[in-house]
Amino acid sequence: MQEATEDDLYQAMDWLLERKEGIEKKLAERHLANGCLVLYDVTSSYYEGRTRPLARFGHDRDGQKGRRLSSRE
Repeated sequence: MQEATEDDLYQAMDWLLERKEGIEKKLAERHLANGCLVLYDVTSSYYEGRTRPLARFGHDRDGQKGRRLSSRE
């Protein structure tokens, strides 16, 4: 198996971009009903807390996990 070069990756992205509209249309036809609304979340958040187990050591989608709270909190 041959490794992809940086140029190979950019060429693949260009290929996909040229076909983006058609790909989206086919996926929508296959998976969405007429009038269906699609929402997606592109936000990221990080939180820490003292009372809830999930927040006790921090948790987020960007890898900020396992961080203990400072002693002043």
